[in-house]
Parts: sequence; C-alpha cells; structure tokens
Amino acid sequence: SVTYTPSGVFVEIVKELEMKDLPTGIQSYVKAHYKNAKFGAVGKVLDAQGKTSYELEINRKDVIFDDKGNFVKEEK
Repeated sequence: SVTYTPSGVFVEIVKELEMKDLPTGIQSYVKAHYKNAKFGAVGKVLDAQGKTSYELEINRKDVIFDDKGNFVKEEK
C-alpha cells in the first residue's frame, strides 16, 4: 500500500511479505522474543527519504526493524 498526506505528498510504500521472506536477523529475533505471539501484517517499508525498514504486527502492536534486521522499537 502507498500512503500520502492529505495534500498529496508521498509518505511511504509498504510491500507485504511473508515471514520467510524477512531478513534472517528479524526471523531469529521474533522466534526468541515472540514465541507464542499472534502475527498480523508483515511488510517492508520504503519512506519518502528512501529509508527501508520492516514492520510486523505482533499481538496488536507494530514491531519495527531497520533495513539490516535490527530491532528498533515496539509501538502500540
């Protein structure tokens, strides 16, 4: 999906992925920290500055990883 501001400025594009398509570091982190979690959407995000990140919906929270697969933060 693609997100724009109300005035039409590009914000980000999200490409849906499957868990198996995520970088190995993210897969390992998720297995270690979210063993029995409920997973929702998984995506690769490209923002307006050209920065790539990964977002996973886990237990109704967004878990964010950087482009190298390192954990960044968890948001409600």
